[in-house]
Amino acid sequence: MDFDMAFYKDFAFSERAKLQFRGELFNIFNHTNFNAIDPNFGSGTFGQVTSAADPRIIEFALRLEF
Repeated sequence: MDFDMAFYKDFAFSERAKLQFRGELFNIFNHTNFNAIDPNFGSGTFGQVTSAADPRIIEFALRLEF
């Protein structure tokens, strides 16, 4: 299980124009989320976790509306 969060702030320049600052955080606690366990009995990696989901990701954006 992971936790995501987003926030934004609008700044008005005039009646018709505004700038939005936005931040998005994915997997904010940086917990490891395992994706797949190898189910093939004959495989050398049988029963082992072979991949994990993305680590913490942070994105920032600016948006201009007019």
